[in-house]
Amino acid sequence: MSVFSKKATFTTKALLFYGAMALIALLIMLFAGDPWQGLRPVPQRPRLFAELGTVALLLSVNLALVLLGPRHSRTLGRFIHFLEESLGPLSGSQVMILAASSAIGEEMLFRGALQPIIGILPATLLFALSHFPLRRELWIWPLYALVMGLGLGLLRQWGGDIWSAVLLHFLLNGSSLLVLGKSLSPRS
Repeated sequence: MSVFSKKATFTTKALLFYGAMALIALLIMLFAGDPWQGLRPVPQRPRLFAELGTVALLLSVNLALVLLGPRHSRTLGRFIHFLEESLGPLSGSQVMILAASSAIGEEMLFRGALQPIIGILPATLLFALSHFPLRRELWIWPLYALVMGLGLGLLRQWGGDIWSAVLLHFLLNGSSLLVLGKSLSPRS
């Protein structure tokens, strides 16, 4: 099997996984009484500057961790190296598909379906636990997801819908995948 077909299979599995996550979110919202709660865009955003500031801050922190973290922390270095080896180089379309599907699927479930029912802190904790690694030395991943998840939860709370959280999640994953892909390119 060629590298391209392995990556296509991985991308297809990711699409199915995040699609199933979105379907579960819709079912939870349906049983909670409003299947579109949090999915309808809210045009009036009284905390727009707080949302934009949170997006800019967390995106900056993410890029600093991915770009500078491995130079200053062995733990971050191991984590980034693990992601690089696990994902390998991805095409631009694969980065877009992975970033969009994970952002939409996870935000629909954790911020769209669960947060209105169980609250921001329990939903954030479940989000962090869903990122629990199979390898002990990658413990930083759920901690990272906890911090980012809290920011995503605040975006959901301030905006009234999931779309600013989806945007941030897409930017976080997309920029990380692009940076990881550049570090694996033949030029580096």
